[in-house]
Amino acid sequence: MFRSAMRVSSLFVTPLVFASFNYAQQPNLGSSTSVKVELKTPVRLVLDQALSSKTLKSGDTFQLVVAEDVLVNGKVVVAKGSPATGRITQVVKGNINQPGKIEGTVDSVRAVDGHNIPLDGNISGNGAGMWGRGKPAKIEKGQFINCVVAKETEVKM
Repeated sequence: MFRSAMRVSSLFVTPLVFASFNYAQQPNLGSSTSVKVELKTPVRLVLDQALSSKTLKSGDTFQLVVAEDVLVNGKVVVAKGSPATGRITQVVKGNINQPGKIEGTVDSVRAVDGHNIPLDGNISGNGAGMWGRGKPAKIEKGQFINCVVAKETEVKM
């Protein structure tokens, strides 16, 4: 009787051991890792549209794209070509007596997880012409702008 009881108990214990072993090897699909993007991490952008003091007004937004991948610990946190946005902070239209002027700030860039990372960066242009005559300010599409991360941000991978 002792022998048959032993056989029965081993039948119940063995599947439990294997079940827990298999469970431990399964990847946890619900968890995700995140990477911390530190304050002052450099982000290089390219202006994605031409800007002119003739048509802009303070508060207008403008579009940029990321010029190169932003890596943290070898992982891409902001991919090349990701969108970024900026805002015009000052515009002087410009005329024959006064050169035009554009000033703007870069607000944020989209991370690989879809969230925006706040940036600190500025853009400016003026319209000084020959002999001191004023012209509208222009900033051409394709101009590079070097920015930095303005707030430490977690990016989910």
